[in-house]
Amino acid sequence: MKGFKIACTFFLLLSIFINHSKAVSFSDVFPRVGVVLANEDDQSVYYMCQKYKDVVLANNDTLHVLKPNDAFEFSIFHVAYPRRWCYMYINKDTNGFFWAYSVRKKCGRNCYFGVKNRFLYMYREDRKRWERQQLYKPLLFDINRFLLTNATT
Repeated sequence: MKGFKIACTFFLLLSIFINHSKAVSFSDVFPRVGVVLANEDDQSVYYMCQKYKDVVLANNDTLHVLKPNDAFEFSIFHVAYPRRWCYMYINKDTNGFFWAYSVRKKCGRNCYFGVKNRFLYMYREDRKRWERQQLYKPLLFDINRFLLTNATT
């Protein structure tokens, strides 16, 4: 399946660059999509997001503080079926991984996530509303590996 996606992408690019009737740029074919994590709660939360070659996120293996009324954002090229995950630590009972970007998210050009009332929400562009997101915890995941020492709330 992965080979099929690569072949389709190659032939799509080839057909675009062979067609000289209209100048098409890389960003026309593969637009950038954004992800925004905002903390609208009254206490700090912690996050880390997946690192890829086209996204430069410093210290990927460390949790970062997201203070109240602060936001973190990044963008990626929409090539084939991009997926990016993030980990969110809101408190000891509410933490885990979630898909920050996926074609199936239905979040439009940008995916907006907000921490409100101790939970994570995503704005659904197709429904024009905020929806609570499920956070997933792998069985063997150890938060202590990621330097979280002072978040015990």
